[in-house]
Amino acid sequence: MRKNNFGESLKARRKEKGLTLVELEALSGVETSYLGRIEQGLRFPSAHILRKMAEPLGYGEAEILKLAGYLSPDKTDDRIAIFKESMKGEIRQSMSNLLEKVDTLSPHLEEGVEQSDKGHKRTKQSGASPATKKSG
Repeated sequence: MRKNNFGESLKARRKEKGLTLVELEALSGVETSYLGRIEQGLRFPSAHILRKMAEPLGYGEAEILKLAGYLSPDKTDDRIAIFKESMKGEIRQSMSNLLEKVDTLSPHLEEGVEQSDKGHKRTKQSGASPATKKSG
């Protein structure tokens, strides 16, 4: 029987997650001997088995089924990935602009807080609240 790269990919992912075959069996319910044969490329798992393995290996069900070739890669996935990357750039730029504006406003805000505190202290000393003080 010929070997496949899919089994090697699953093995690499399992090791990345720090799992042994025994631990993966406990988490997925798939027997260790079968997991080993999948990793060696001697067996190709059914969609049912892949669904059991998905979560412990950190995959979504659709993701592992696409990786195995059960589902075709969707062009929508590519568009979403491209969109996410472009949004990251826009968000970074917006955050940078926002931080620059905050930095320019900070001295004015600090002055306003100091003046507000002074006004509040004067009002307390006179015994009237700003809402009850009437101009005469």
